[in-house]
Amino acid sequence: MISTSEQRPLTDLHEIAKNRDAAAQRSDVGEENHVVFAESQGQPISVKIPRDGGHPRCIFREAFSCAVVRDYANDIPLETPRVINFSEDAPRYIAYLYMPGVNLSLGEVQALGADEQYQIGKATGSFAASLGRLILPDEYPEIAEPLRQPDLMNWRMGLMQSRIINRQYGDSAQKTWRAFEEAANRTLNMTDEVSSCEVKDIFGHGDLRPDNMLFREKLGKFTLGSIIDFGIAGMATPEYELRHMPLISPEAFEGAASAYQADTGNPIDETTTLFWARIQIINGCLNRLALGNPIPDDRMHSLEQVFPDIDFREEA
Repeated sequence: MISTSEQRPLTDLHEIAKNRDAAAQRSDVGEENHVVFAESQGQPISVKIPRDGGHPRCIFREAFSCAVVRDYANDIPLETPRVINFSEDAPRYIAYLYMPGVNLSLGEVQALGADEQYQIGKATGSFAASLGRLILPDEYPEIAEPLRQPDLMNWRMGLMQSRIINRQYGDSAQKTWRAFEEAANRTLNMTDEVSSCEVKDIFGHGDLRPDNMLFREKLGKFTLGSIIDFGIAGMATPEYELRHMPLISPEAFEGAASAYQADTGNPIDETTTLFWARIQIINGCLNRLALGNPIPDDRMHSLEQVFPDIDFREEA
């Protein structure tokens, strides 16, 4: 666990966080955070700084979750971050020992061979299974609180419906929102089948997508080596935890589902995973369109993976 003595008073981290826009070695990762690579006490470190200050409980949730995984899980098959310091007070940040690895975007993972995608999915499924076996300590009950699937479904679907109704898609042509309206309606029609499935709550990472993975490369082939960013870790269902896999490819989902079942004896419900994958990609794309941003090719590819018979592309 992270104790007060382990949270070393690294004043340089405060300076990095305070002056993040002036940091010469800053790299922008994700849509919400800055990541700065630096050195502290002779060790290479990574410092994650929320773009808009972030919520203090998210900072603590991530630090606590990383410590729980490292201290309580003896069979985690992938590397996870080692937190050396964090601050819930402004300027907020969380610092880790540097983890080597290759960053691949969603599009780059989608462009890999089918066998590589299957193996990445398989490693992700085994990782989810190992997290699901954790018996969480009582120090932070908010993390251990079971996810009420109906509440999550109502929130995510409500967000999707409101974006469809508002149609705030900038200059997008009519065809775009009609396609998303059809996709949303099909997804909503899945709710009865999904709601009838047995809910199996497990402790999960919450966001197992390529942006939160570090890969190893050998002889031109990529394998999954590390999982980072536990900022929304908590209790969820295995299907929700693995919802990003169908957005990569059928092979990635097949690998994840087979590994999870092999490790736990529990099958992954394909319909429920597809439901969460659809909501994930619809909401992400609608948010981009509402901000006036085009849908990038990798997200379009994900849409076509989970809605193969809907044409989201505008004619030239």
